[in-house]
Amino acid sequence: MKTVKIILIWVIGIMFILTGLSKLTHVDTMSEAIFAKAHYPNILFYVTALVELIGGILLIAKKTKRIGAIMIIAVMLGAISTHFYLHDDMVHIIVPLFIILFAGAVVMKPTE
Repeated sequence: MKTVKIILIWVIGIMFILTGLSKLTHVDTMSEAIFAKAHYPNILFYVTALVELIGGILLIAKKTKRIGAIMIIAVMLGAISTHFYLHDDMVHIIVPLFIILFAGAVVMKPTE
């Protein structure tokens, strides 16, 4: 079970690193469209990208994984709130919810 957890930490960490980088390089046009549709200020897009990037890096590092998990939870709560605000289909909430649950388990787990 520990191996599965380590793999999930790495998958989620790398996913957030890549997502943050794709926002910063303007490859993630879907997220840009969502931020624009929600009328969020442009700076929030870049702040989110940095939090995703740094959170992913911190999640992978053993000593800082809890801080990274907290950062990822914050981003996913923002994603869920945005999809509610935009009245998007509930399917857009499933993945962020599972990421929150997993990241929450990382935060709650005693230090190894």
